[in-house]
Amino acid sequence: MNGRLRFSPNSFGNSGWEFNKRLLLSVPVKFETVSFKAYGALGNLSVERYLQYGIPSPDYWYWQLGLVTSAFGLDLTLAYTDSSIEPSGCGNTNYCAGRVFASITKAF
Repeated sequence: MNGRLRFSPNSFGNSGWEFNKRLLLSVPVKFETVSFKAYGALGNLSVERYLQYGIPSPDYWYWQLGLVTSAFGLDLTLAYTDSSIEPSGCGNTNYCAGRVFASITKAF
């Protein structure tokens, strides 16, 4: 388990201070000959002038559940992410809606 705390005294769009707090829990999983890492993250973002930041309230929650495996020097991720922001607070769009994503990363 690990955590992160980020602070900015002057976030983008002249929105004032911003706090971003997150906890991450990961667990190794072995299935036959393939090893995975299952993880879950929960975070909260707070902003001083939230309307200028573009969110409907002073803070919101976000979370993510996923699986990561490594092959050929690459990390392959499949995850679901979502937030507590409703479509009405996101310009009546799906930009803040939950979604499944896949990624391939390589560390250099």
